[in-house]
Amino acid sequence: AISYGAIMNDIATQVPSTFLDKWNAWRYMAMLFNPTTHVRNIVGNAIFCPAVKVKDVIAVGLEHAFVSEENRTKYIVIGKEYKDYARNDFENIKQIITGGGKMNPSQGIADNKRIFNTKWLESARKFNFDMLEAEDAKFLKAHYIRALGGYLQAQKVNINNVDPKVLSKARDYAILEAQKATYRDASAIATLISNFSRKNAVTNILVEGVIPFKKTPINIVKRGIEYSPIGLLKTLSLGTYDLVKGNITAAQYIDGIAGGLAGSAIVALGAALSSLGWVKGGFGDDEEDWFNKMLGMQEYSVEIGGFSYTIDWAAPACMPFFMG
Repeated sequence: AISYGAIMNDIATQVPSTFLDKWNAWRYMAMLFNPTTHVRNIVGNAIFCPAVKVKDVIAVGLEHAFVSEENRTKYIVIGKEYKDYARNDFENIKQIITGGGKMNPSQGIADNKRIFNTKWLESARKFNFDMLEAEDAKFLKAHYIRALGGYLQAQKVNINNVDPKVLSKARDYAILEAQKATYRDASAIATLISNFSRKNAVTNILVEGVIPFKKTPINIVKRGIEYSPIGLLKTLSLGTYDLVKGNITAAQYIDGIAGGLAGSAIVALGAALSSLGWVKGGFGDDEEDWFNKMLGMQEYSVEIGGFSYTIDWAAPACMPFFMG
């Protein structure tokens, strides 16, 4: 059987690149082709992992108290057999879960077609894109294994004879969890902006010049809100309404509460470290902040051994942290 990727690649070789394709590809390379981008991509993904795990721990306790076994979605200590099953299953859905790179909104054919005729330039472009995708894939796989394995174990599913309907629901849940944890989940706003940018050359130049990346920044803001007291209040208000109306399940409602509580804990951590002088938030216009700037202190940074290190790039985890 011919794989989906092979089909897309074959079609892509027959699609010529336009001037706008080359222009945007060059701009993406200028912004992303440096070691700092890759380091921050890896570290940013890694920093968010503990927040997701804290959310799951909270959610497990709430699910055990309020949700029946057949509707539970999470488990704390996942057994080896469930992990192995989820790890093997990742290969079955890898093409789906990694579809639509988070750095570049183009998908399918556009991701595979040749942009530059100059061989070394095209190789450099593809190498950089593939590296970013590979970095994300590592975290996608880890989150998928955690989500799928936890889902199946929470419902005590016999992995030697998994009901196809149960597996389908488990996969849908795990794919969404993995994409949300790596900021790749679908965004209506990002899709709207992308569609508008593709209307014609003028809208493309205008939109790409102002908002080169759509999905990632929007999803980072969404996660930052979800993992914060604001997200908790949103779930307790609008989420409660949706639960009563049947728009969301009890497990989804609990997930929202758990995310808000996990974010509130990060706010408390930020407040505690700030009170000890180990963390600096945003500076104002007063004399003390001016004096701190003169001493080499930076906004949104941690102070270690007399040195100042900015961590404002570590979103979304840093958002509730600096809120505190």
